[in-house]
Amino acid sequence: MSEENHVFNIVDSTLEGNALLDQPKAFFLLKLCQFCSTFAPERAEKYWQMLQPLLRSIPQENQAELAELRTGFEESVPSEKKGFAAEMLAEIEEIKKLEDVNQKKAKLQDCEARLKKRFNPLGKGPVWKALVDAWLPLDRKVAYPLMKNLSAKLQGDILKRLNQATKLEPAEWTFLLPILGEAKMETLILEILADEGQAIQLDDALIERIAKKIRSNLAQLSVPANSGKLSEQLRLHTRLLAFHIQKEREGLFARLIAEMVETLAKAAWLDQVWLDRFNLMHVVLNSGAELENKGLVIFTPTFSENLVKNTPPYLQPFILSSLAGLSAKPESTTTKYNELMQRTGNNETSEAWFFVLLVKRGFCNEALLEAAKLPHAAALLPRLRRAWICTFPDTACKVIKPEDMQGDVIGELLAMGTPEKRAEFLAVRTNQGKQGVPGAMWAGVGTDTESEGVRGFWQSLTAHRKTYDEIILEYLNLNPLYSSFQRNTRKEEQFEVHLAVNGFGRYRYEVVDNALLGALVTWAEKEQTPVHSVLQAMWNAIRPNDDILRLDWLRNAILSRCLTVFGADQDVLFNDYLNWLQVELVQKGRSWTMGNQTMTLRYPTTAPLQFSLVSASAVSTYSTPRRDAIVIGGLQKYEANAQLIENAAMLYNGGKPILELTPPTPIKQNFLPNWQMGIVKNALPSIVQALLLEKVQPLQ
Repeated sequence: MSEENHVFNIVDSTLEGNALLDQPKAFFLLKLCQFCSTFAPERAEKYWQMLQPLLRSIPQENQAELAELRTGFEESVPSEKKGFAAEMLAEIEEIKKLEDVNQKKAKLQDCEARLKKRFNPLGKGPVWKALVDAWLPLDRKVAYPLMKNLSAKLQGDILKRLNQATKLEPAEWTFLLPILGEAKMETLILEILADEGQAIQLDDALIERIAKKIRSNLAQLSVPANSGKLSEQLRLHTRLLAFHIQKEREGLFARLIAEMVETLAKAAWLDQVWLDRFNLMHVVLNSGAELENKGLVIFTPTFSENLVKNTPPYLQPFILSSLAGLSAKPESTTTKYNELMQRTGNNETSEAWFFVLLVKRGFCNEALLEAAKLPHAAALLPRLRRAWICTFPDTACKVIKPEDMQGDVIGELLAMGTPEKRAEFLAVRTNQGKQGVPGAMWAGVGTDTESEGVRGFWQSLTAHRKTYDEIILEYLNLNPLYSSFQRNTRKEEQFEVHLAVNGFGRYRYEVVDNALLGALVTWAEKEQTPVHSVLQAMWNAIRPNDDILRLDWLRNAILSRCLTVFGADQDVLFNDYLNWLQVELVQKGRSWTMGNQTMTLRYPTTAPLQFSLVSASAVSTYSTPRRDAIVIGGLQKYEANAQLIENAAMLYNGGKPILELTPPTPIKQNFLPNWQMGIVKNALPSIVQALLLEKVQPLQ
């Protein structure tokens, strides 16, 4: 039995059984109808009929999807088995069987004429769709105009299936533009660009139109700025260009990339999130580098000169170093470097960013060899080693040895390469579990000798007469794992801060904690007791006091780090960390006065379960049994809500057979639909994959 048949056997047996409750079943059928209407229309009608008795159980947030789906099915399926529509549908089916093409066309034209004369609109939708389907293999220039009579949803479904089966020609999309209208066309093309299973070919005019639409979408996503959605729009822009790689389009692509960079450079809505500006511009410039890797020439001297001329002066060093770093080849590294230094007046920030980009592109040895020649190599090389070991750990560990990172305890840990070797390293550094990990990789430099860990260290800082901002700055300087930036940073200083945050001026605690977790889980698989002791010491070292709890960014970072690492020992996670969280931040809470305002910190009663699920997700990479044990423990110990139950189901079911509906531990009866909803949502990607693998009857 094929994999796709196996998947649909499970789906059908689940739908035919009694275990799946009404709400998750209705949601499941709704999604199946959506998927099948695009990929397998022959299945869609069956699921649509099964959904009818359950329409009242569709969740409120899915009502709009239901309305759109209903419109599509009303156009596709006649409501009556007799009457005008049913008779015409039967007639069209008979016409399709004719062998004489000219006879087919004449009879279909006659059907169209009779359909247009019919005044009553009821039942016409399925007939229009049948006519479109019948004309598509005969003459698309006749079929496409008939699509004006279909809904946007049905138009999109037909064209997506057709494009996936035969890939529409650029001229066809241009022909469709006045038929669908500009707005519908733009929406459809953006949906296709967002679908990893689709490709598209457009003419230059449509490429420009869609690029302009994406640029306008950026501004609409700007209040409040959503970096995730902004990045998704840039991904669509990158795919748009990547689908149309032709030598003669170099000029067009260079202009579109420059226009996007200039849009981001001048966008006032990025002023308060200026670090995102640098990150987003890098994404766009990197798309140009990808095109160059495929043989196009984008970063010409003219491109560079015009782009620099059209961007604000404070961004020009970033632009110049990015272009140099993204276009340099191993054999041209020295030349590119010298040109950059000449154009930026030996700007050290530009220099460092240039070499970091070389490392990010995989030219790691070349970057280190070139940097080693420079007078200030001693300051530059540690940054590049950090970049290499964090970006390409597998190759880095073959070249960079732990002894090369002497004095950099985090670098030593990362240079060990594998979780097994890192576990051995931690065993030595913690004296076989008798003490916590070095402060530099956890609670901070200076906390090793403090019996109260970060709390005692913080008190030593506050004992001196300093402002609160001065204390925070000193703490950050001593604990560079926590990256922070000020919204009001002067524009002339922003590139330097960007380099510090994104140019490996320091390690990120996320990288360190992931390495720690892998090492501790590996060690715990052999010996749990010393790992338990190490994690208890780590909790004592980093447990925040009231002063630290007042700082949102530091409190959140510390709590997040504990969630990541403590999944290596369920006892420390639940009995030490989450018990403290429940008592101190759920039950007691905190309040303090800031100016004329009273600030309150109190977590919801469901926070411990939410935190336990985050911890389970982190440890899942290294141990599925530990993940499952944490999920079960959280469900047994803590208060839940509907969303957390759904999340728990999705997490627990990850990597298991689809549609296993029974929870691993008893939960409240009213939460059972939410658990099943999570299981159903987990199954959807596998079902879509099965539909794609299944033989789809192509529209020709």
